[in-house]
Amino acid sequence: MRKEILKVAGIYLLIGIFFLGKAFLKEYISGDFSAFWIPNYRFVLESIKSGILPFWQPYSFLGVPGIFHPGYAFFYPVLWLIFLLNLILNPSIQINFLGKSLELYQYLHLLIGAIGIYYLVRKRVNLSQIASFSAGFIYTFSLFSISSIGDAQSLQGRMYLPWIIFFLLNFIQNTSFKNFLLLVLINFILLSLGYPHYVIYFFYAQLGLALFYGIKPFLKTGFALLNSVLLSGFFLLPQLSIFIQASRFSDAASNPNFHTQFAPIGTFIINMLIPQGIYSGSVLFWGTIPFIFLIIGLFSLKNSKLNNWLVAIFLLSMILSLGGYLNVPQILGGFPFFIDKLRTHGQILVLSFFAGTIFISYGVEKAINGLKGNKTYLSLWLFYFLLIISMLLLPFISKNYLVEQKELLINLGRMLILFGSGLVICQLASLQKNKTLIIIALLITLFEFYFYYSRIEYLKIGIDYQKYFARNSLIPEIPNKDNLFRYIFSENQFAYNTAYLKVFQYLGYDPTPYGGVYNLARFGDPKGLEIANVKYAVSAQYLANSENPKLIKTINPADYPDETFVSSMLGYSGWTPKSKNIHYIYQYQNYLPRFFIPKKVKKCSNEDCWKEENPPDLVFVKDVDINLKNPVAKVVSIKIDSYSPNEIKLTANTPLDTFIASSETFDKGWRLKINNKKSDIYNVMNGFRGFILPEGRSNVKLYFIPHNLILGIALTVIGLITMYLIFRNKKMLKL
Repeated sequence: MRKEILKVAGIYLLIGIFFLGKAFLKEYISGDFSAFWIPNYRFVLESIKSGILPFWQPYSFLGVPGIFHPGYAFFYPVLWLIFLLNLILNPSIQINFLGKSLELYQYLHLLIGAIGIYYLVRKRVNLSQIASFSAGFIYTFSLFSISSIGDAQSLQGRMYLPWIIFFLLNFIQNTSFKNFLLLVLINFILLSLGYPHYVIYFFYAQLGLALFYGIKPFLKTGFALLNSVLLSGFFLLPQLSIFIQASRFSDAASNPNFHTQFAPIGTFIINMLIPQGIYSGSVLFWGTIPFIFLIIGLFSLKNSKLNNWLVAIFLLSMILSLGGYLNVPQILGGFPFFIDKLRTHGQILVLSFFAGTIFISYGVEKAINGLKGNKTYLSLWLFYFLLIISMLLLPFISKNYLVEQKELLINLGRMLILFGSGLVICQLASLQKNKTLIIIALLITLFEFYFYYSRIEYLKIGIDYQKYFARNSLIPEIPNKDNLFRYIFSENQFAYNTAYLKVFQYLGYDPTPYGGVYNLARFGDPKGLEIANVKYAVSAQYLANSENPKLIKTINPADYPDETFVSSMLGYSGWTPKSKNIHYIYQYQNYLPRFFIPKKVKKCSNEDCWKEENPPDLVFVKDVDINLKNPVAKVVSIKIDSYSPNEIKLTANTPLDTFIASSETFDKGWRLKINNKKSDIYNVMNGFRGFILPEGRSNVKLYFIPHNLILGIALTVIGLITMYLIFRNKKMLKL
């Protein structure tokens, strides 16, 4: 079996080189990949080089968590290999090298997924090599997977799903300690990826599969999953604290569109055959010819526990993906499902895609063994001819249809040609039991996949990472500890992330920002931004006759031929370096310092008091009885001695006890020492840090330790002890 796996892996690798080799050599991935992962990983590596594990990232959204941020997937072991590779071979952390190494990291996971589903279908579904190979090929190179090549979190989860199910089936069939350990470790890997959608969906999918085999397998699987959670405690509890504090967590209760905004509305059904035809975000697409095998496989399934589970997740996932359109979050909200906290319900379609891929392998197996009876083929041919007739009748229904829906009709025509060809190939393969025809079908599918992949604009920046991330004239100055201020960027590449430049900004790109930045919106512009210590606004919008903010510079890309400007452009779905947008730099006239002295401080005990707040004249502290009138600001001195991701040191002098407010994001992990004595940090202005300075001269130290880290470490220790006890008494698993 090992030689077989190596041969198959080699073939997948060659297909991957054909499919992605040109893109790797000539293209650079855009989207979330360059907006979030590359700049944040560079920030992490630079911090590690300077001897700091960055628990906090202060440059986006007025401050967000660092390595414990679920999106970083920092505790995923394979990522450490990429970090180590860069620290050894790329000590200066050149961003092109880092970006390309992360691209290879993504490609590696495609190979992991391909081998995983091949092994699952071959060993546990017991199908032939060609059927198993087809499953691995489609699962890896289909648009559903390949369109996520720029997502360094969800792609990994998808590619580990076959391995999770493989190890679970091994454990159900033989509850040895080895199989128990492998199941625990593969779920530890799932948890380390920090993607809550897949943690919830995959955990319940595993429990559901175990339940098909009986109560004992169900309980033993639950015990294994519990051990995975315990072992993950050291990062899982801090991440849970982040989710609870994040604005998205609370947004679920306040935003009426939360569960429909990013849920599929049925277009994924059309995209099963016509990807990119209506809405490119729904890509539940196995390929046109593989879809025929899917139907054949689905309707020729034998009655078995595994097959029944596959049908269940295939159908249930499609239903649950409708999210708010079917009131699913209301039904499955709260403990123990927590689906009401998830916004992108379409992510559950990974289970439908996974099950559908295995149905395809069944269909291929049926074809090469000779499908008995013609009912399935007759139904498919009938469906095909009905589509052709519908297409011919469309111009008579609407005279302008050929013009208005030209692109859709082209896509439909392409699908009909492939579908008809696929029906001929499938039926001939069944009649002749000919594997060569299956290979021809896969080859056609490969070209189909590549065609659609090449049309995904958001995966291509158009320039290399070095040029994309380079500082240009849109950043007139870099802040430092003696001159702390923030930017707000819009419609240029810096709007996403400037952590790699150590430039603080008001917004950014982050999946779990805290609520403070949004709460400042109640003050409007310019006041809200001035409270946030924003000095510069950089935008492609011209503000006529604006005195605050005041226009200080106009940047026309044509005047800076040696610099790169990435912005929007008419007729282009993303941002592009081809944009000719003129940018304007504005300066706010009355922006507050990062740490400022309000005139009055009061307690806020309900939501209404925030409406009365008026920094710096009046600020409110959440749920703490403080009623303080400060000395005038000019008699209080605050000097920033050092500013690093995890720690801020100040020297202050005040004639009276003084409350200090800041535009630094509040998090329960932030601690405070004044003159080496622990003190309290308060939630001021509904999401920011504040503290009380004692009279006289003070040395102030704010430092960050992830909330619940110690408790999480304790859970990990309990998990290790549990694993050791099970190892010493393996009979426990046989009960």
